[in-house]
Amino acid sequence: LWPLLPYYLGTLLAGARAPPLSRAAWGRASQLFSLDVAGQLLTNLGLVTIGPPLYSIFYKSVTVFTGLLSVVCLPPASHPTRSQWMGMLVITSGLSIGCADALQHFSASELWGALLVIVGCAFFAGAAVASELFLG
Repeated sequence: LWPLLPYYLGTLLAGARAPPLSRAAWGRASQLFSLDVAGQLLTNLGLVTIGPPLYSIFYKSVTVFTGLLSVVCLPPASHPTRSQWMGMLVITSGLSIGCADALQHFSASELWGALLVIVGCAFFAGAAVASELFLG
């Protein structure tokens, strides 16, 4: 995670030059920041555990989680369209077929790594949906 520290430090410094925010706005921004950091931490731990090829397959779940969370949390105007759902289905199906052989030979540590990536993707999706909810 250390390569991400300049990114987060830059974000904090940019905020220092912005006009003052209300306490509620800081609270919402802190929630978004927390979701993003949790997603980064979990997906990077998963990457180290399962390696880049499987990571790239499981990381695609962020799109599906974002679609599902947007249906639950956002107004209907922000829900994915039928064609977007079909696109998610086609991509997820293709990736699942492509990694079916690798999934049959998973070790316990790779299973944990995949779980970390999937949970991290759920945090990223939560940050995207919360951003839409908070910022409009």
